[in-house]
Amino acid sequence: MLKKENAELTLAQVRSAPRNLEPNLRSFQQFLFAVGILVPRSRRQCRASTNA
Repeated sequence: MLKKENAELTLAQVRSAPRNLEPNLRSFQQFLFAVGILVPRSRRQCRASTNA
């Protein structure tokens, strides 16, 4: 699991170098996966209840 610092660094790399997104696709997917884990489940439930 990625640390917050590593996730921010990956995001910065993706923003600064969009052309290098393809070779960094795996790390970007890991970043999205880490974000999904870091997002509190309560927020997801709140969004679901709000949308419903």
